[in-house]
Amino acid sequence: MIGKKIGSFIQLDKWDSMEIDKSLRIRVLIDARKPLTQKIKLKMRGGQEDFAEVKYEKLPLFCYYCGKLGHGTKDCDEFFGEESPQKKYGEWLKASPWKFRNEGDKQEPKGQEKSCARKL
Repeated sequence: MIGKKIGSFIQLDKWDSMEIDKSLRIRVLIDARKPLTQKIKLKMRGGQEDFAEVKYEKLPLFCYYCGKLGHGTKDCDEFFGEESPQKKYGEWLKASPWKFRNEGDKQEPKGQEKSCARKL
């Protein structure tokens, strides 16, 4: 249901969902012609409503003014010519790189650093 609020739901990563950082990792197909979703409204138990921030992994070039992919702020047609347009988006939309925890994963396990050629 959360994925459908952002775009077309593809896959849920059940491996590390809702642990210490209280995040849920899902894959969603989004329409690149529309602005990125910043927050979604969730209905909690007891009828309460709350907002959840949306962050994006591997986010390509996008505009901090209109929130659309494919161009930067200086090339935005929607805000071209305005003296001081207000930014509605920022670096906070970018998710930090995913950290793997198991030995068999693609990267080094969390908490173990790769060894270097010599000790510093």
